[in-house]
Amino acid sequence: MASPSLVFLRRKMLSNVLIIFLSIAQTILGMKDQNICPKNKSLFEIPGDAVLSVFLNINHGPYCNATSSTGLQEVFTASYVVHLLNKYESIPGLSLGLKIFDTCNDETTVYKQALQTTVDIECTNHYEMGILLPSEYATTLEPLRNYSVLPISTYNEQNLTRPLINLMVHYLSTRFETIDALLANHDFALNLFLDTTKEAGICVESYGDTLELDESEREAVIAVIGQRNDIRQWIERGEKMQESRKTWIALPLDGSNVDDLIPSGSYVLRTSPFNLDLLQEISSPDLFVETASNPVIHSPHLLGIGKAIAELAQLLQDLQKRNCPRGIESCAMPRFNPNSKQEMRNVDVYNALRIVPKSHSIKYIVAMKSQQEMVDMAAYRIEPANSKFRIAPESRVPKMPKLCLKKYAKNCASCANFKMKFGPRGVAKDTLDRGLLKTGNWIPIFLTVVVCGTFACGVIAVFIIYRFIVEDVLDGNPALTIVLILANVFTLQTVLLFCINDDYLGAEHLNSRKILVTSLAFGLDFSVMLTRAFFLLFSKGGVFTAHINGYLQGLMVFFMFCVQLAISIMFFAFSTDDPAVVMRSLFFVALLGYDIFLLIILFMVCFFIFQLPRNYREGKCFFGTSIGLLIAWAIWLTCFILVEPECRDTVVSFGIISTAYLIIIGILIPRTYYMVTHLARGKKFGQRFGSTDLAPDPRINTIVKQSRPFYDYVHSGGGSMTNLQVTSAYPNYYGSSSPNQKYLGQSRSPDTQRIPGYNNYGYHSEMRESRMSPVDRCNANTTYARPKCQRKRKPKDDKDCIETDVYVEGSVSTSRKSHDEIYPARPSSPRLTQTEATICEENEHDEITRITRF
Repeated sequence: MASPSLVFLRRKMLSNVLIIFLSIAQTILGMKDQNICPKNKSLFEIPGDAVLSVFLNINHGPYCNATSSTGLQEVFTASYVVHLLNKYESIPGLSLGLKIFDTCNDETTVYKQALQTTVDIECTNHYEMGILLPSEYATTLEPLRNYSVLPISTYNEQNLTRPLINLMVHYLSTRFETIDALLANHDFALNLFLDTTKEAGICVESYGDTLELDESEREAVIAVIGQRNDIRQWIERGEKMQESRKTWIALPLDGSNVDDLIPSGSYVLRTSPFNLDLLQEISSPDLFVETASNPVIHSPHLLGIGKAIAELAQLLQDLQKRNCPRGIESCAMPRFNPNSKQEMRNVDVYNALRIVPKSHSIKYIVAMKSQQEMVDMAAYRIEPANSKFRIAPESRVPKMPKLCLKKYAKNCASCANFKMKFGPRGVAKDTLDRGLLKTGNWIPIFLTVVVCGTFACGVIAVFIIYRFIVEDVLDGNPALTIVLILANVFTLQTVLLFCINDDYLGAEHLNSRKILVTSLAFGLDFSVMLTRAFFLLFSKGGVFTAHINGYLQGLMVFFMFCVQLAISIMFFAFSTDDPAVVMRSLFFVALLGYDIFLLIILFMVCFFIFQLPRNYREGKCFFGTSIGLLIAWAIWLTCFILVEPECRDTVVSFGIISTAYLIIIGILIPRTYYMVTHLARGKKFGQRFGSTDLAPDPRINTIVKQSRPFYDYVHSGGGSMTNLQVTSAYPNYYGSSSPNQKYLGQSRSPDTQRIPGYNNYGYHSEMRESRMSPVDRCNANTTYARPKCQRKRKPKDDKDCIETDVYVEGSVSTSRKSHDEIYPARPSSPRLTQTEATICEENEHDEITRITRF
């Protein structure tokens, strides 16, 4: 048995060995940590206080040694965005950093790189923003995301399939009239191309995912749409076929470079190229930002990887504001959570990078391969500031002359894209997925307003026609009022075209008719209003009153309206521009220039007629309406210029409705009100017959039966005994003094002196004393406008009867005077200082004297 001292020595030796072993292990582990942490496997790095690790598809191939130009463009785009955000200090107190990792287009490599990044977090002293990678690798890193090992966010490239196909079809319409074959690997791209070519008038002979060509001597034109591998396979198989020479038009939807795949003489749609060698040589950040500015801004990757980085930077800025209001030095930032980021609009991305609005576009080029080099044929800009991505060519190129449009449409009846199909082909347009009306909250509001306005116009028109038929007194011919009502109804109906979906009837077909009917509706409205205003002005003070009639007014409306009719029809018939683009551009405002000119002239003329009471105070109504129209047009034209092109249909609809309703509220309704109140007459006759002082006297009772318009009672005799101001034979600017021309006399004196005056509603005539020589006698041919005198007396409360008592003192003669006998120049009584212009002396055996006066 061992002694206690020996046991103690053994234990001490074992403790020393354990201590040495632990020390060695710690040393080894420390050396291992020192070897792992400093190691950096990123391809590219920008230092910063908050670092984001970005995984990009830079290289590909079995050995990951084939560099992709698309991947390098994404690298430069990400670097440009980070440098620009740091330049403008988008995150105060923090600078953004960037690490670029290559995925080699391999999921295993992506997973290894993510694990390595997770380990590196423990060895860094910067704020970690996690990993940003393409969405195709989201499932690969799902375990790391579920366990919150590392902040992981994904991004998608901007989907430009629709604008790119529209761009492709637009270029094809300038080069070809027929496409022999269409090859596409997606139903959406296939149907969209077929529908778009149909609207453009291009004939597509066949389509599918396999190439089948008919034997023909002419050169075959083949359009291919798909990924790089699909395009390569189609071109290889097609070139092996022994048919005639082929022209390929390639559209890579994945943004890859297919310049090396297409044969000579073929075309390809591609982005504006980067000068990669120049960008790699630049070391200064400021110089890099300046050099890369133009290609990166017009690159689609700015709205892909660039937009994702801007969204994460915005999230970091919000996180800093909430947690560090006094600065980053005095607080600790929480763990970054990319799931709480908010999606930014495309225009917000450009604004965050402080890019000027005129540069908010993506540039694409149509290039043709000539021998071994690419030649740019056309350049297009896609405006991504809105959701529809409108395309615009940088230079105008005329389209082919015999496209299947208008009179040539019947030539394409046998083309595959002009046939109605069902099943897979019909998903783009032939189903009910695309409704007749647009989607939006404004559509039902506009339709309701149109229906209400049309109903109001109908009620007013029926009222005027009814009054005219029942022979009530109307101040002027209502023909132009009916024309104005019909023009206003036509204006309201034009809003319906702006509520219809462009894809339902065809963008070119629908938008061309929008331009036509809108310009014609405004032109007809303003032509009628300006004609009425001019003739009200002409009738002021008796100017041209005798020569104004309805035919002249109709002729003036015709010529005014024909100017706008010629402008609209010439554009509709001869313009080669895309109507969808014109309808949403400033060129549409130019087409309305003549209507704007008519509106300004109307406003100027209304200054001189607003006090005229003729035709139910129409001058006052026109003046107020013209002011409202000027304000409404100034508002909607300004909004049309400022808003996005996709919102301009709504603005034009607002302009149409406001114009129509201002006419209804400012002209039609007030004139209807004045018409009703004027026909009612009322009981206070003194307000309508001037200030003639005829004191009541029971000895003489004169009754005037108003069975015809009171402005028809016109004294037309020459050499009369009075100096009373009278109007012309046709004082009303509508063309006659009354719609009831049967009441007019058949003969007029040629010696009548026309003195300015009014004889209709609201005019108060003036009667003056006159001294007449006893030898002056009335012309025997003088014809007086006489009211119908009824034998039977009417009660005093009858509204159609105007009863006036005239006191005649000292001049009452018991002897009757013949029609050609003059009346005394001055009565014996001083009270009778005024004489009447016309005196109805028919039925003289009656005991009453009938006087018609103004």
